Amino acid sequence: MKSYLDLIGISNKVNKKTTRLVRLCIVLSVFLVTAIFGLAEMAIRMEASRLIEKHDSGIITSLMDNAGVQLYLIVAFVLFLLVLIASVLMIASSINSNIAQRTKFYGLMRCIGMTKKQIKKYVRREALSWCKLSIALGNVLGIFTTWVLCLVMKYGIAGEFADIQTNRISIISIFFGACVGLISVVLAAQAPAKKASSVNPIIAVSDQDTSVSSSLLQAKHVGIDTVLGMNHAFNSKKNLFLLVSSFALSIILFLAFSTLVQFVNYIMPQLSNTEDLKIIAAEEGALIDPGLVSSLERIGGVKRVYARNNAFDVQATVNGTSTELIDIVADSDFDLESLKKDGFLKNNVDVDKIKGNSFLALSTWDKTVDFTVGDELDINDYPIEVVGLLKQDIYTADGMTHGKRTLIVSNDTFEELMGEVGYSTVLVQLEESISEGQVKSIIKKIPEQYLVEDNREYNTASTYWIFTFFVYSFIVIIALVAMLNIINAISVSVTSQFKRYGMMRGIGMELRQIKKVIIGEACVYSIIGLIFGSGLGLLLSKAIFDSLIGSHFEYATWEISPSNIIFILLFVILATTVAVESSFTRVRKMDVVSQLS
Repeated sequence: MKSYLDLIGISNKVNKKTTRLVRLCIVLSVFLVTAIFGLAEMAIRMEASRLIEKHDSGIITSLMDNAGVQLYLIVAFVLFLLVLIASVLMIASSINSNIAQRTKFYGLMRCIGMTKKQIKKYVRREALSWCKLSIALGNVLGIFTTWVLCLVMKYGIAGEFADIQTNRISIISIFFGACVGLISVVLAAQAPAKKASSVNPIIAVSDQDTSVSSSLLQAKHVGIDTVLGMNHAFNSKKNLFLLVSSFALSIILFLAFSTLVQFVNYIMPQLSNTEDLKIIAAEEGALIDPGLVSSLERIGGVKRVYARNNAFDVQATVNGTSTELIDIVADSDFDLESLKKDGFLKNNVDVDKIKGNSFLALSTWDKTVDFTVGDELDINDYPIEVVGLLKQDIYTADGMTHGKRTLIVSNDTFEELMGEVGYSTVLVQLEESISEGQVKSIIKKIPEQYLVEDNREYNTASTYWIFTFFVYSFIVIIALVAMLNIINAISVSVTSQFKRYGMMRGIGMELRQIKKVIIGEACVYSIIGLIFGSGLGLLLSKAIFDSLIGSHFEYATWEISPSNIIFILLFVILATTVAVESSFTRVRKMDVVSQLS
C-alpha cells in the first residue's frame, strides 16, 4: 500500500453493504436527470422537425424563440435543480450515517498519525469512488427508459409520434446526469468530511458516548419517554436539518411532479364522451333522422350512440329585464352525465333533473361574467331556469365565454324550445375489441346523405396514460429513495444511542417505553418536515401551475388537491412507522449486558 488513499478500495469491499444506500441515491439521482433531459430533448427534436417542415431557414432562431421549446427547457432545469437539492440532502444524510457507524475507524486513523486534512481528503475521495459505477448505471437506466418511452409512443400510439427516433443516445442527458451525480456527491461530502476529521481518537477507540444533552424539553401533555426522544432530535441540529429536509424535499418534489400531471390533463383532456365516429348531415342546415340512432345501437361492435343539436344567436330575456343573444346546445343524457363525471361542473348539480322535458339548463361561465345559478331566461315564450354552471366555456378554443352565454339543455327540452325534431350531430363510441372490417361495415350502413368522420386517430388516451405513468413513476422512485433514507438515518441515530438505551434498560425501563422514545424522535422529524414541505411545496406547485398552465389556459384555477394532501399524510405516516419499527427491532435484539460493560 503506497498511500493511505489505497485504503479506499479495501474499505469499499469491506463496507459494501453499509454504502449500498449512498450508491442507490446516486444511481436514482442520475437516472432521474438523464431521463428528464432525454425526454426534454425528444420533445425539442419533435418541435424542430415541425419547424423544418414550415421554414427553409432560420431554424435555430425559430427553435429558440418557440414558446414550447422554452417551456421544455425551463421545466427540465427546474426539475434538475430540485433533484440536485434532494440528492445532496439524501446523500449527505447517508454519508453522515455511514460515518456514524465507522467512528472507531476514523479514530484509529487519527491514532496512527493521519491529520484532519488527510481525513477530509479521504472521505471526499471515498465518496467520489462511489460515483464510478453509480453514475454509469444511472445514465444507462435513464437512456433505456427514454428508449422504452420512445418505442411505446412510436408503436403504441396511432401515428402521433411515428417519426420519433427510438435508439438515439442523448449526450445532453448523459452530461447533466453525470453532473448531478458528481455535484451532489461533492457538495454532500463536505459536512461529513469535516465531521469525520473532528472525531476524538481517544474517545472513538474507547467507544465512549460523549453526547450530552444541553437542555431538556419541558412537556406537560406527553410522557417523559417521548420527551427524551424529542430532546435527542432537537439536540442534534445537523441530523435534524438533514432528516427534516428529506421529508420536506420528498413532499416538495411530489407536489411539483403532480403539477405536471395537471398540465397533461389540460393539454390532453380525457373526456368520457369522446367519440370514435361522428355523423353529420351532408346538406348544410339539415337534421339527422332520430331513427338512425336506434338503428346504429343494434349493430354489433357499437358501444354507445348519442346525439346533439344546437341553435346559435337565439334571442332570450334574462331575469325579465335585459335581452341578449345566446347559443343553445342540446345534449344527450350521456353527455350530461359526462359533464359531471369529467369535473366540468362548478357546483354540485343533480344532472338527472335536467334530463327529459325539464326546462332546466346548465350555463357556461368564466371569471369575467356574472352568470349565476338561479338566472331565469325566457326563450320563445318558454321559461328556462339555470340550475348549474360550468367551470369554463367548453365550446370555445380558449375556454372563455367572451361575454356570450351558452345554455346546455336536454334534447327533449330543445325540441320544445326550438320546435325541431332531429339532430345536428350523431356520435358513436365503439367497443375496444372491434376489428377494422367491422368499422368499415358500420360506416357502409350509414345512409349516403350523411357524412362520417373517423376520429379514432385523434384519441390521445394512450399518450395521456404514458406520460401520466412516467410522471408517477418518478414520484414513486423519489418517495422510495426518501423513505429508505429516512429509515436508514433514524436507524443510525438510534444505533448511536445504544449505550444510552442499554442504561435505560439497566435501570428498569420497559421496551414499550423505549419505543416511545424512538417515536418521539421520529415524530419531530416527520411533523416539522411535513409543515415545511407542504408549505414550500404548495408555493412551488402554484408557481409551476401559473407558468405552465395559467399562462396558457385563462380559465384554469389553481386548487389544493385533497387527494395529494391525503397521499402526503399517508407517506409521512408510513415512512415514520416503518422507520420506528425498523429501529425498535434493533433495540429489542440489543444485548443489554454488552452495552453496559
